[in-house]
Amino acid sequence: MKPFIFAVHYWELHWMFALLKKTKWPVLAESEITIEFCKKHKIPTITREDAMTNYSKLVVNVMHYTPQRELITEWYKKGKQVYVIERAFDGALNVYPQFWSMDMSLFTKYLVSNQFDYDLLHPRYGDKIVYTGSPRLNMAFKAPQRQLDDIYSKVGTKDFYVATVIGGMP
Repeated sequence: MKPFIFAVHYWELHWMFALLKKTKWPVLAESEITIEFCKKHKIPTITREDAMTNYSKLVVNVMHYTPQRELITEWYKKGKQVYVIERAFDGALNVYPQFWSMDMSLFTKYLVSNQFDYDLLHPRYGDKIVYTGSPRLNMAFKAPQRQLDDIYSKVGTKDFYVATVIGGMP
């Protein structure tokens, strides 16, 4: 059986937009705004009943929102697979309290985007943690702490800022 993506908030679809376009996996979209997002971008949607009946792999990029946690718990307990794709900028900012303050073990694979999170989670979850090598917010934090001449030469100027987005807010 094939995978589907579950997103409660439209920004989750933004985070996985490239994956959505490449795979054409359907989205379990239940809020009006996620449904509209899918219509606008011609992304197929499915109902919860269809997901439960015809799919075996759930893909999410957050586990700590209540709707995701509820579906993940139900899904995983039925013996189906759960794949979590960590948001590139989110990393250990959220991972540490999530994984140590609540039961976050209900996943088949957790694709982490940085070495820090891999080192943090791999001892606890073993091969269920997969390091993808994606960029992360910590890189922006570390950038001013090292020599940036190589970046300046590639950009062609020293007059630029590193910008990040956290929780949908710049």
